[in-house]
Amino acid sequence: MGSPFTPDFGKTPTVLAARDTLTAAWARALRTPDDRLRTSVLLSPRGTGKTAMLNEFEDIAAQNGMLVVAVDASTSGIAERIFERIELARELGEGVAGALRDQPSETAKSARLNLGLASIGWAATQRLKPKWSLRRILTHLAAASAEQGSAMLLTVDELHAADIEEARRLAADIQHMSKRENLPLCFAGAALPFFRGVIRSDRKLSFFNRCAKPLIPPISADEAAAFYKSAVTVAGGSVSDEASAVMAVGCGGNAYKMQHIGDQAWRLGEAPDREIDDNAAHEAVTAAARIAHDDLFRPLWDELTTSERRILGRLADVPDTLHIAEFATIEPDPDRLDAAVTALADAGCVDYEHITGTLSLGHLGDRDSIIEASSVSRHLQASRAAIDTLPRRSASDDSSGITCGKPMRRVPGNCTLPPSHSGRCRSKR
Repeated sequence: MGSPFTPDFGKTPTVLAARDTLTAAWARALRTPDDRLRTSVLLSPRGTGKTAMLNEFEDIAAQNGMLVVAVDASTSGIAERIFERIELARELGEGVAGALRDQPSETAKSARLNLGLASIGWAATQRLKPKWSLRRILTHLAAASAEQGSAMLLTVDELHAADIEEARRLAADIQHMSKRENLPLCFAGAALPFFRGVIRSDRKLSFFNRCAKPLIPPISADEAAAFYKSAVTVAGGSVSDEASAVMAVGCGGNAYKMQHIGDQAWRLGEAPDREIDDNAAHEAVTAAARIAHDDLFRPLWDELTTSERRILGRLADVPDTLHIAEFATIEPDPDRLDAAVTALADAGCVDYEHITGTLSLGHLGDRDSIIEASSVSRHLQASRAAIDTLPRRSASDDSSGITCGKPMRRVPGNCTLPPSHSGRCRSKR
C-alpha cells in the first residue's frame, strides 16, 4: 500500500488530526439556521490546513444532503467557475451523481456539486441561464434547496487573492441572500491572515469582517502522536511509540509539516513491511524540515520587512521568550513595533502573550530556518563589527612608530612611511 499521508497543499488527509471540536461545531451549525458559524472565514497561515478544513466542511454538508458549490478565488471569474461546475453536473447526469453517493471522499470532492444538485432536483439547474448574475444564480439554487427542506453551501478558497471588485460583489450578494432574504445559504471562505486587515479597512467587505472566524489551532504533540499512530495503523503498518513522539515534536504543530514527516517516515522506514522506528523518524524530521523551509518559511521570509526579520532573528538567539521591550532597539516607534508583531503573529511566526507582554517563536518560526535565512546579514554584521574594532589612523599619524613595512624593490630595506601613506614607498623619510 502507498503512503497514507498527504503532503501536498490542500489535499484532504486520510485522518484529520485535532479538528474534532471545529468539525462538530460546523455540523451543529448546519442544523441550526441562526448559528453564526454558517457564514465563516478561516484565517490562518500557510500550511495550517485551511483547504483541508474547507474540504471537511463540504463533506459534512454533502452528507447532510446539501447543495455544495466549491470554487477558489486565486484568479478572477468566480461566477464563471460556478457556472462551469453546474455545467459539469448537467453533463454527468443525475444517474451518475446518484451513484457517487457511496464513493470515498476523494471522488466525492470533485463531484460534490453533483451530489447536491441530485438532492434538490435537476429541474432547478435546467432553468439557469448563462448570462445570469452571480446573485441570481445563488438565489435560484438556494431557493431550490429551501423548497426541498435543505440548504446550500458555497465555499471560496484563496479568498485573499480575489479580485477586489469580485470580492465586494460576493460579500454584498451573500449578505443580501443569507441575512436580508433569509435564504438557506451557508458560506465558508479561507484566506491568509493579512486578509483581516483588508476586510477591516474596506467598508464594502464588511460582511466578511462580521463572519465568524473559527480558530484553526496548532496541533499539540499528543494529538500529532495519536495521528501518526492512527494513520500508520489504518494503512496496515506499525510505528513505535518512540518514533511517534519524535515525529510529533518535529512537526511543531504545523499540519503541512506533519504530513511531510509522516510521508518521509513511511518511505524511509520501509512501511508497511517494517515498523517505523526512531531512526527513520529522525531522518524524516530532518528531510521534512528542508521541505518546510523551502515551501513554507522561505516564501514567508521574503515577504517580511527588515524590522520583522530582525525581530525573528533576535528571538532565534534565545531559547525561551523575550519581553516586548527587548525589541525597542529594533523598532523604537511603538506603533510600528505593534504592527510588526501583529504581522508576525498573523503569519504564525511568533506567539504574543498579551497579558505578560512576551514573545516566543510560533509554529512557523522555525529557529534553524530563521538562522539560515538571516545568515547573510548576520555574517555581514559580524564582519562590520570586526572591522570597526581595528585602529584607525590618519596618513600623517606616525607617532606610534608603525610603518608600511613593504620591501623596497631597488634598495635594501623596507618602507618607513606610515601604513596608509600616499604615493610610492620610501626607505627614507
